Amino acid sequence: YGFKGSVDLPLVLEDISYNSFTNSSLTKGLILPASLKRVQNNAFSGMTTPSLDFSACINLEELGEQSFNGFKSNLGILDFSKNKSLTRFLK
Repeated sequence: YGFKGSVDLPLVLEDISYNSFTNSSLTKGLILPASLKRVQNNAFSGMTTPSLDFSACINLEELGEQSFNGFKSNLGILDFSKNKSLTRFLK
């Protein structure tokens, strides 16, 4: 919560927990690993980052409530087109 800097995630990460990056400001884009299955509620709320890359997350199943509430990126795009296992996108 409120972290400022850069983050490299482990290649075996399966869950991004509740509020993990809330109100954080990242100096470089965040690449999410292929192993990621779940993004929990508010995980990226209020976060600012150059980019958030879900393209490798072929196992992503669920996005929690308000995961991107107030999220800001330079690209202004969140692309889930390669996430064939995504079946739950909670509002």
